[in-house]
Amino acid sequence: MSPNSGLGRNLKSFCRKKPLGAWKVILEILNQTNDEVLLENLAAGPLETLIARHGRVVISLVVE
Repeated sequence: MSPNSGLGRNLKSFCRKKPLGAWKVILEILNQTNDEVLLENLAAGPLETLIARHGRVVISLVVE
């Protein structure tokens, strides 16, 4: 998943609109892969968007 792929753009959009649902998707991706490139893109794209836009909502989940 690159940040410019359809999946990357869709997940970033989901992070902006549905933070708790996006968090569940991000956790599932983390549990399903060891691909370093995918994980780097996840952290630098959707996860970053999620924390930047909805940090107060998701920070306790991220810390767990």
